[in-house]
Amino acid sequence: MEIILGTANFDQKYGILDSSTKLAQAEIDDVLSAAQELGVNDFDLALGYGEVEKNISKATNLTNDKKFTTKVGKTILSDFDGLRCELESRIEILGIESFNNILLHNPALLNDVQALRNLEELRNAGLTKHIGASIYENFELSRFLEMSGTLSVLQLPYNLLSKDRFEISKLTDLASMGIYIQVRSVFLQGVLLNPLDGFSNKLEGMRPVLDEFHELCLAMNLSPINLLVGFIESQPWCHGLVVGVNSANQLREIFESSKNNLGVDFSIFPNIDVWHQDPRNWGNK
Repeated sequence: MEIILGTANFDQKYGILDSSTKLAQAEIDDVLSAAQELGVNDFDLALGYGEVEKNISKATNLTNDKKFTTKVGKTILSDFDGLRCELESRIEILGIESFNNILLHNPALLNDVQALRNLEELRNAGLTKHIGASIYENFELSRFLEMSGTLSVLQLPYNLLSKDRFEISKLTDLASMGIYIQVRSVFLQGVLLNPLDGFSNKLEGMRPVLDEFHELCLAMNLSPINLLVGFIESQPWCHGLVVGVNSANQLREIFESSKNNLGVDFSIFPNIDVWHQDPRNWGNK
């Protein structure tokens, strides 16, 4: 399983916790240096993340063997020519020949024939090697299965406390078909790492499950990162884990955790209710 460095906090505040921050350039440099040291060569971007490409390009002593995934939204329909120019500009800033993956950021676009044709055109034009989609729901997974002859990369949210979110049999089928599957939201915007620090009142309904999770961490003498990353590492259908970090040391801990076979019975951990599993709901309560 590859570790893929998320960049949502490179140019904006990311997460619901009061402690969530945008990284300063010096912190970005430290994280990127740690990534270089660890051999973390994959990066997850999106056009909606701001100017993260510029922040990455400012870092020094980075090798040229980096792979970048970016995500595109509705402009793939409303302003396709403008989108192409924007992607070309960001490719130039990063100093690469093309993106490794371009994904639809809005899964509703999976149902739009023109959006899919335009996505293929981006690949045919040499702006990316592979195309795919970022999804949220199990029914979107079914739609992706239907499109697996065209799309080859899937990104989805999954973690130890949302084990019931997707049908694992479908993910196993996709992996056996050669689809590259990336997992994101392993820390649920940081909420699962330290829920008592800056915990939002909006998420009070999650507290019993999170308290139980942290009690199990203490009983097993394992950190939340150890268990959350170890669970994803145990999933044979998962090829890459997208993680956002607040520091170089956090990236190092995640990387080391991805190499450990914990031998833990993950079925004993509780699941958060479906509503709280999706951060898109949190602003609506």
